[in-house]
Amino acid sequence: MAHVDEAARRLSQTGTSLYAVLELKKGASPEEIKKAYRRLALQYHPDKNPGNPQAAEVFKEINTAHAILSDPKKRKIYDKHGSLGIYLYDHYGEEGVTYYFTLNSCWFKGALCYPVHWTLKRGASSPVLMLTPI
Repeated sequence: MAHVDEAARRLSQTGTSLYAVLELKKGASPEEIKKAYRRLALQYHPDKNPGNPQAAEVFKEINTAHAILSDPKKRKIYDKHGSLGIYLYDHYGEEGVTYYFTLNSCWFKGALCYPVHWTLKRGASSPVLMLTPI
């Protein structure tokens, strides 16, 4: 599992998309992901490329990309938040990803940076939340 974290971190730092690793476009179907993985895994497998450390590294990246893109939850998080979302998911779970990106959203930061007084006004039709600068 440690090599998966290292590969994901390396991909994150180089900016290489997991879809690009598998030579796919972003909206690829699960069947396309599976076919691309099998084709590339056979091509770069260390047993077919003895003594080629670069092929072994590419093989690890292919396995990492497949592991993330073949899992529906991880793929959804990756598509929305990128490799940082996957890192957070692996360490803190799905709720951790949600909390992190909520706390770092412009809306949340704006609410903290610009103090406001929250009041709830009840009108004839429905309640209205009013923000008044302090």
